[in-house]
Amino acid sequence: MLIISSITLIISWVLFIKFHPVFWWNPDKNNDKIYKSPNYKNWKFQNINDTLIWNPDISFKQLWEYLFSTKNGRSPKKKLISQEFIKENF
Repeated sequence: MLIISSITLIISWVLFIKFHPVFWWNPDKNNDKIYKSPNYKNWKFQNINDTLIWNPDISFKQLWEYLFSTKNGRSPKKKLISQEFIKENF
């Protein structure tokens, strides 16, 4: 009985994934849109805009000061309202 139940469950999942629209992807419908994309060249996607990840003119110290300094209005002007956290109410 366990084997039949297991087989039935597996078949149900396979059919669900096969026919559910979220999991279904028809490559024939989508290929034209992909191939015409300006980002798709030589059978792979490429970023057509250069993305600068790190600026060599900025040092780690400058970045640290920018993120964690209290100068230049980076501190609140008035006290922030806080509430007590009660674990049982969470």
